[in-house]
Amino acid sequence: MYHAVTPTILHDAGQESVSASTLAQQMAYLARSGVRIVGLEEGLAALSATESDAPMATVVFDDGYAGVHDHALEILGRHRVPATVFVATASIGTPAFAWAPRELGRPLSWSKLRALVDAGWAVGSHTHDHAVLTRLSTAKAREQLRRSRDTLADRVG
Repeated sequence: MYHAVTPTILHDAGQESVSASTLAQQMAYLARSGVRIVGLEEGLAALSATESDAPMATVVFDDGYAGVHDHALEILGRHRVPATVFVATASIGTPAFAWAPRELGRPLSWSKLRALVDAGWAVGSHTHDHAVLTRLSTAKAREQLRRSRDTLADRVG
């Protein structure tokens, strides 16, 4: 599970970034490891069906940083690694995330998110405005999820 993909190594306190070169090394290692690399949906289905004891892995990105498009898209494509990105829809297309240090990068634009979808990536809801669902009433949590889901459906299918 990743967050920001940056052009160079950052020493961020929350350790929420990975440099493009480190990500490339990790994906090359994963590709040659013998681990079955699957998309999130396929992995969840395999786990619930207990269809195999063979090791498998899936790659996911959280929040929706532009570096996922700018750096990870090519790297994962080169290694034929499927991926899922979970986005907080209120931030897409804005200049910055309200909750994250700016050095981690800006949010994806809608066109960059569309490019990920066109490349075969799965996109999931990470709420509308990055709310912590356990701190919300059930009604507000449902609204966060509904709004995010509907926005994603309208913008990227």
